Amino acid sequence: MHPRTLGARTRLLILLGGALFPVFASAHFPPLPQPLFHPTIIEAPDGGPTEGGGINNSGVVLGSYSAGPFIWSAQMGFVPLRIAGDFVLVLGMNECNQVVGEMLGHATLWNTPTDVKDLGTLGGLGSTATAINDRGDVAGYASNGGDNGQPFLWTEEAGMRQIFDCGSYGGAARGINNRREIVGRCNTPGDRAFYWSERTGRINITVPGLPEVDANGINDRGEVVGVAHSGTAPLKARGFKWTREGGVVLLRDLGDNFSFARSNNRAGVIVGEAVDSSGIRNSVLWVTRDFGVQVHPGFGEGSYVGGGINDFGMVVDTVSFGPTNRDIRAVLWQPPEAGSRLLAKLGVSRCLRPKN
Repeated sequence: MHPRTLGARTRLLILLGGALFPVFASAHFPPLPQPLFHPTIIEAPDGGPTEGGGINNSGVVLGSYSAGPFIWSAQMGFVPLRIAGDFVLVLGMNECNQVVGEMLGHATLWNTPTDVKDLGTLGGLGSTATAINDRGDVAGYASNGGDNGQPFLWTEEAGMRQIFDCGSYGGAARGINNRREIVGRCNTPGDRAFYWSERTGRINITVPGLPEVDANGINDRGEVVGVAHSGTAPLKARGFKWTREGGVVLLRDLGDNFSFARSNNRAGVIVGEAVDSSGIRNSVLWVTRDFGVQVHPGFGEGSYVGGGINDFGMVVDTVSFGPTNRDIRAVLWQPPEAGSRLLAKLGVSRCLRPKN
């Protein structure tokens, strides 16, 4: 069955089936109300805070802790990535366990935890890699000698190139899929979301009534997700989905006029965040445009999504368990096994990088 045949009702039944399965919190923290998914709290070797950054279909989690970035899985345990310098970002991971981000002011690719590659710039001083597809193609933004970054595509064959000019305000690529379709935003002025491919060039994404738009992710079906802002007080934000064929669809607001989409998986399930009337931010999941749930009601004191969701419905976020930054932990949320098996039958992304 192709992912396009997964109906809204089917996705709903798959994910809500978890209500029939018992789930338990980690022994590291006091018992909490049972969430829909089963949580695994990822602890650092030093016992300090951890932040979730992403997850792939092998169950490998990307994150950060006090000493820098790491990858983790139930099989390999906690593996720090090799770093240099004090400021390191990790922002994306693919099915080959390759990681991208920024180190020493340049876009960086970790082919393995110890094999690190500087991707350079567009001729200016700095660059940042934000996303990587399963072929090893990288998207991000880089200085071309001006004051602001411009969106780029990096490939093993051709290196880094600017895909188009966002103008003097600059811009950034945020997501890339396996068809080398890239999404992001230009700041000209205010956020202006874009979709780009070699065939179509740049296409602007607009949302009626919400002038500032940022595209955050794109799956292999070409479905783009992001957030649209009002830009003026009272500030409103809404998550959206966009396709070339259907245009923009606003997602139901799961907060107090403030919710946004971060990423989506191959089946079209979307994760993001919502802010309630008390100002608390929590990770949320949209099964359809009109139906969504908080990933873990009652678990912790707020949370946010880093890199999102894999094709089995597993979610990684960062949960606050107390009042300070020392109290945050990366949490892997596992849906019911039956739900993961059903999603797997729809097909899952795999590493497409040619073997040496």
